[in-house]
Amino acid sequence: MIRLENLACGHGRTEVLRGVNLSVARGEVCGLLGPNGAGKSTLLKTLAGLLPVRAGSVRIAGQDPAALSARERARLAASVPQRAEVPFPLTCLTVALMGRYAHLSPLGNYGPADREAALDAMRATGCAHLADRPADAVSGGELQRVLIARALAQDADVLLLDEPAASLDLAATTALFDLLRARAARGAVLCAVHDLNLAALYCDRLVFLKDGTVAAEGPTDAVFTEDVLGRVYGVPLRVGPHPAPETGGAPQAHFVPATPRRRA
Repeated sequence: MIRLENLACGHGRTEVLRGVNLSVARGEVCGLLGPNGAGKSTLLKTLAGLLPVRAGSVRIAGQDPAALSARERARLAASVPQRAEVPFPLTCLTVALMGRYAHLSPLGNYGPADREAALDAMRATGCAHLADRPADAVSGGELQRVLIARALAQDADVLLLDEPAASLDLAATTALFDLLRARAARGAVLCAVHDLNLAALYCDRLVFLKDGTVAAEGPTDAVFTEDVLGRVYGVPLRVGPHPAPETGGAPQAHFVPATPRRRA
């Protein structure tokens, strides 16, 4: 579904990433990990067609996003940015409806089917009760769920998500990643994640970025190791299996503090 070959990309005159090779197959959830400034957001924006490809190639479902119109790209992949603002006092339902842009009629009007698709997406993300609320009057976590609903309403096979759980509480985060796992069955999900253990629980593959290149990539069980995490993040970590049998012993990271707290 997603294939990058020798990709170089960046902002303005600044090259952020170079020589990036990765692929995400249909049905996979792939996590983008790495320290702050590693290029996760840059990579996702390039895939979404918001930043130019400096070198190499990008293919989503066999197509080059840069060669498509905005509406064609919207049918191909939906994205949720790391920071999103709603500059006007639109209702949350109106924001979710924006995801139907790619499916508008020739007259450019939203129809009953578009409204229902937006409401279905809001139900899936647990924010349907906010439909009539102004989007600039809800909490950060509530707005994030609305923005994820907007992406789901787009009905694209590929989802590009930049820290989608950053403003969500524990219950909403778990519900979101359960939803993404189910959604990946119809396409693919590429998601920037800061929570290492969350990524290890839900992602089939992981791509670690550092210093402008791919530091490691592969199936989660193969690359979520003390060696890789230590090289990427530069801090001591211990990796062990998750104790819950439902996880199949998914690897989990345990930080080793330089100054442990005192125990009574």
